[in-house]
Amino acid sequence: MNKYLFALLILLPLQSQALLINTSVGDYNVSTVTGTYSDLSGTLNSNIWMNNGNLALEFSTAAGTSLGDPGPLFLFSWGQAITTFPNGQVDIFQSLAWAQEGFTNGCSDSDCFSREYIYAVASAVTDNNGTVPVPSSLLLLLAGLLGMTILRRT
Repeated sequence: MNKYLFALLILLPLQSQALLINTSVGDYNVSTVTGTYSDLSGTLNSNIWMNNGNLALEFSTAAGTSLGDPGPLFLFSWGQAITTFPNGQVDIFQSLAWAQEGFTNGCSDSDCFSREYIYAVASAVTDNNGTVPVPSSLLLLLAGLLGMTILRRT
């Protein structure tokens, strides 16, 4: 019986903890992702504070070091410029700008997009109006199988 319970606990999805932040634009759950801008650009560009340095600063100040020390980067701007010289040499200039723990900073180099950072991501908090979440179908299936196994042995 204990081994079935252990297997059930292993198969349950692990959820990461998010920090609830109240801001001037509403309530948001903020969590972190680790990776490069190149790999995470879709997720990072959809954050509420993208293209708004003041809002990124507000979020980063509210989060402080609650999501790690040092806190994650609240990326709010990115850019890339390619220069071709007469001799054929090509220079790629990349830039990222972020807020972190209430201050703004950034990266201006040829490899900013490929450096790994810990970024903040946010999702708006929605009101469920008291609805009860439905258990996942995998959990129901496993519970049924566990029940059938117990009944079969008795």
